[in-house]
Amino acid sequence: MQLAGSSAGVLAGQPALPAAGLRNQTFGSRPCAEQIGPEVQIFSSSLGAMGSLLAKLRSLLVSAEDQLPEPLKSQKDKLELLRQDLEAINTFLVNLSWVETPNMMVKHWMNEVRDLSYDIEDYIDKTMHPGHISREEPRSDSEVEELSTLVKQAKDAHERHNRYDLGRWASNPRSVVDGQGRVPRLNGDPGQIRASGPATPQPAPAVASASGKAASLPTPFIAKTYQLVDDPAVDDVISWNDDGSAFIVWRPAEFARDLLPKYFKHNNFSSFLLQLNTYGFRKIVPDRWEFANDLFRRGEKRLLCHIHRRKPDAASTGPVTVAAATAAAAKPMDLPVDPLLYVGEGEAKDLVGIDDSKVELIKRLNIDAEQRLVVSIQGPPGVGKTTLAKQVYREVEGQFECRAFVRASKMPDTRRLLGNIISQIQGRHQRPPHGLPVQELLDILRTHLQQKRYFIVIDGLWETTSWDIVISAFPEDTHCSRILITTDIEEVALECCDYESDAIFKMEPLGGNYSTELFFNRVFGFKHECSKQLKENSEEIIRTCGGLPLATISIASILAIQPDNLELWQHVKEVLFSRLRYNPPSEVMLKEIVGLSYNSLPHHLKTCLLYLSMYPEGYTFLRADLVKQWSAEGFIIAVEEKNCDEVAECYFDELICRGLIQPNHTNISDEVILYTLCSTVFEVIRSMSIEENFSTMIDYSNTISELSLKVRRLSLRFSSAKYAMRPESITLSPVRSLIFYGLVECLPSIMEFEVLRVLILEVWGDKEELLDLSGIGRLFQLRYMKITSNIIVKLPARMIGLPYLQTMEIDARVTSVPSDIIHLPRLLHLCVHGKINLSKGIGHMRCLRTLQSFDLSSNSEHNIWQLGQMTDLHDLHVTSPTEISDILDLKKKLTALAISLEKLGNLKSIIIAPASSCARIFLDCSLSISSLSVFLQRLELLPPICIFSRLPVWIGQLRKLRILKIVLRELMTGDIDSIAKLQELTILSLYIRQPIAEMIVFHRGSFPVLKCFRFRCDIMRIAFQPDAMPSLQRLKLEFNAHSGDQNGNMLAGIEHLLNLQEITGRIGATPGLEESDRTAVESVFKDAVSKHPRLTNFNLRIVGLFDEEISRFDDTPTSCSGSEIILRNHGLELPLKKGLWTIEEDERLLAYIQAHGMGSWRAIPKLAGLRRSGKSCRLRWSRIAKRLPGRTDKDIKQHWMTHIKKHWKTHKLLAHGIDPQTPVAGPAASSSRGPDINLSISQTSPLPTTQEAEVTLPNASNEETAPEESTS
Repeated sequence: MQLAGSSAGVLAGQPALPAAGLRNQTFGSRPCAEQIGPEVQIFSSSLGAMGSLLAKLRSLLVSAEDQLPEPLKSQKDKLELLRQDLEAINTFLVNLSWVETPNMMVKHWMNEVRDLSYDIEDYIDKTMHPGHISREEPRSDSEVEELSTLVKQAKDAHERHNRYDLGRWASNPRSVVDGQGRVPRLNGDPGQIRASGPATPQPAPAVASASGKAASLPTPFIAKTYQLVDDPAVDDVISWNDDGSAFIVWRPAEFARDLLPKYFKHNNFSSFLLQLNTYGFRKIVPDRWEFANDLFRRGEKRLLCHIHRRKPDAASTGPVTVAAATAAAAKPMDLPVDPLLYVGEGEAKDLVGIDDSKVELIKRLNIDAEQRLVVSIQGPPGVGKTTLAKQVYREVEGQFECRAFVRASKMPDTRRLLGNIISQIQGRHQRPPHGLPVQELLDILRTHLQQKRYFIVIDGLWETTSWDIVISAFPEDTHCSRILITTDIEEVALECCDYESDAIFKMEPLGGNYSTELFFNRVFGFKHECSKQLKENSEEIIRTCGGLPLATISIASILAIQPDNLELWQHVKEVLFSRLRYNPPSEVMLKEIVGLSYNSLPHHLKTCLLYLSMYPEGYTFLRADLVKQWSAEGFIIAVEEKNCDEVAECYFDELICRGLIQPNHTNISDEVILYTLCSTVFEVIRSMSIEENFSTMIDYSNTISELSLKVRRLSLRFSSAKYAMRPESITLSPVRSLIFYGLVECLPSIMEFEVLRVLILEVWGDKEELLDLSGIGRLFQLRYMKITSNIIVKLPARMIGLPYLQTMEIDARVTSVPSDIIHLPRLLHLCVHGKINLSKGIGHMRCLRTLQSFDLSSNSEHNIWQLGQMTDLHDLHVTSPTEISDILDLKKKLTALAISLEKLGNLKSIIIAPASSCARIFLDCSLSISSLSVFLQRLELLPPICIFSRLPVWIGQLRKLRILKIVLRELMTGDIDSIAKLQELTILSLYIRQPIAEMIVFHRGSFPVLKCFRFRCDIMRIAFQPDAMPSLQRLKLEFNAHSGDQNGNMLAGIEHLLNLQEITGRIGATPGLEESDRTAVESVFKDAVSKHPRLTNFNLRIVGLFDEEISRFDDTPTSCSGSEIILRNHGLELPLKKGLWTIEEDERLLAYIQAHGMGSWRAIPKLAGLRRSGKSCRLRWSRIAKRLPGRTDKDIKQHWMTHIKKHWKTHKLLAHGIDPQTPVAGPAASSSRGPDINLSISQTSPLPTTQEAEVTLPNASNEETAPEESTS
């Protein structure tokens, strides 16, 4: 079941109606119309806008007449008639939506009433919008007439349904839907599957049984789970949380591999989660596996017997069906399943029967051959060509300097294909400038690949038109470059390989044993045990799948919901036989099975999946983008304490689990960042979308078929036709989503879209052209806007007319950002690239969660201070100034930024990075930031902006940190151990500016989940103990080569990194380095790497000058030219803290005094990294010292007056070249206090052309402190 979005399902300015009764719906029963409405708002592709429309009508009817706009005043009688007809129509529509293959008359009626629901909702939205009509104006006769027409159309639709008795198709359908999906009728007998009656609400799990007596023993699953959680020996894998109210699975992979087989005889983490689900456990933390049940608590085993499995209502007498099983697995909305208890994409699919094929394909690639080679994988759809190509790509990619994995489509789109290749080989997925002609893209690609070894995979090539163009961009050199093609068509494979049959790898379906292994692994996990009856049924199911992995996985995913349900297995077998009894070709068979998987989806998942039909085939998309678009369209509604984005994430993950959405590209830590659809799934949802008039796709490179009169979602693409014009028959006013890809001159006028909610533009044009979007201020329903262009974008002067706007992403140059954007009440994501100046008052944007890119130079100090008021901010990306005009102003802004960051307690990601043409600013942040959000998962403080003199203490508090990129001036003893406390760290980039004197050792068990480690320093000295970094896959080391003995023992213990797959080394040459020394360093490094027993991917680059940043990492002040500016860190004075001291401040003060002594109390706060006055530190130390063993306040004062003061005075005089025994006249001789630290900013010359500035700590030798031996 699917609910309308919170903003789509209610009137403007009114709260969303509660989804009453939804939690009480049970599984295994067909929901009747009375059960669904009127309390529950439903949105699905089958029902159109009916659910949200009925909610709005009810809200209008209970509103006072004086609160209604003029056209609706005195029209409540018509609204009531409209409501009655629509509720009856909704009942009929719900029942008919379960029919598998309705006749043409039923289809026509359903399409008509769906369109009518959209029209009526659009009418109400426009009428209720404050800017649409003034309440003081006289009533518009045309609008009243329009309402009368809509009322008449609803009445006519109601009467036609009754006149032609369309309800008979719902009472005796060719298919029956149980729960949330459709199930075909078997063998033509409607009596074989019965629809259940209305389900009664299922009560919450009771503490006692129906008889009033508590159960004596807990169920085996609950007892074993408690035993597992309570075992202290496995606390590093699974344990209780701090207060014992929940448990946490810290390492899911090890938990599934080592512990599940021991306790539950399987290793399927998904099955374990589903079991938790059925016993009422809920996932209470979105970003980790933490589960809770009110009766599952540490030390309270007596409560376990009261935890019972959730069961369907006894009134549900219908048999188990495919749809009933899928309803039981639907996470969000199909409650009582908790909306956030789901399996993520991190669990890899079981791969069987692929090892031999992978070895053979790598052999055919002949990696060591010098000439460029093209190899093709050819086979039927669904046979696993993409999976094999991905495995080979991951296996050998480290041996190539440039690599890319791109996806083609049936429709030729050479520009997009070339753009995707360039974006990957250039690194960081940076796309080339938009709108470049194909020839320029070819030139860019060819130039970049010259004299380089490259590996390109083009997946799913359907035609040779694009190939004939793209191949010209790949140089035919002798650098052992490789190109791998996957295709279904033998002729395409032959042409790509120049008709060399040996270069074609023909992939066959899986054999019987492999198919069986894949099937059972998917259903039960690796260690599967099943009954004899299940095995007998499985043989026929597996045989029907024809050895195609996609078909096998699709069917197995349905059975995995209830793996021990024999009735479900028999039902699936009979359904497959009824559909495939005539042995159709493999392509037809695969479409039928994927269609069955689609039909078994709950309605809300069907709707979300159909939305992907708007994108072109082969398109790769981001999860975050799709989640926002679903929410903006109104497909999602918040549930209890879960917001729309979190619920949408659950939908997305479930579609991945069912194999309908596939991961396409992973980042360096093996996290999926891009997704796609396989061609068969795309064809199924495209046909369903056309049938239900859900969306309309027009590609001007193809023949345009007959279009619907009213288009609700429109996708326009100009892939080849440069000067094409849109068809005149399209009416744009009812369009709710628009995706446009092409020239700016072909873009329809934005003013024609009256009810647009989602706007996605990828536009290009000549540099002098302008993308005029000044009219979007009138799109009062707009919720999502994403603009990508190579030309300047003009926004409206005011955006206050967009009260529902949630997302605004612009990747283009913008003339200016409207000043009133800060007053948009629902804006959640603001990403505008470039030098953008936001108006004063950004602190009003309290709901904002994402802010990119916030430019320090363009925004005022006042705005930076107000960042601290955006308390709901999750993601912040700050860019450095492109030029420095005022050093003092920059100092103030950096101070404001540091303090604002401390106030943002919900931050999950902070990136402070240089702009594309950034000034050189060396900022020592050690004293600027005292703490950050404990929820941080990503922290990138990149040079040359942020450089820390030492590792901040607060780094160790960021226990959820997954990505850390930081630059340290000096690595202190124990810093590596402090970073190693971050148990969830997967990516670490550590740059050390000063030479390292001692060996850096990574100890046993440190960094358990780290997958990528990048280390940069001047002199390389690192060692790995056994079991250190056990998950490390990629290691990148960058250092300078030196002459002499400094290069010895640079890398030890590399053989202990057992999972290491790739090592990249970059060696820079210091000035005056001899060729023999460079060769010696290279030899030592290669010898150290060669000790790894299984490493196959090793890349080493020798660079003349290591990196521009390395030259900037020179700490010697004398190396600064006369035009450089040296800003001393003491010039960045932050406001002093007052009030109670924190534990961290006490620890800093104690650690500093124990290490360096007291010295001048004026200097101690800055040297210890404290924003306190000297007096405050002295008073606090007196309290701390009293608690030290054998210390009192009086002892401290006496020790100071009799010992330390005298030694300190002597040391000070000697430092100034004065003999302590010689009397010195003047007041200075009698002064007893320590000298002040110079806090001035010295500017020795005007700004240099390179605009280099540095914020540094004074050298320790310049500080006048007490001798080290004079410690308290």
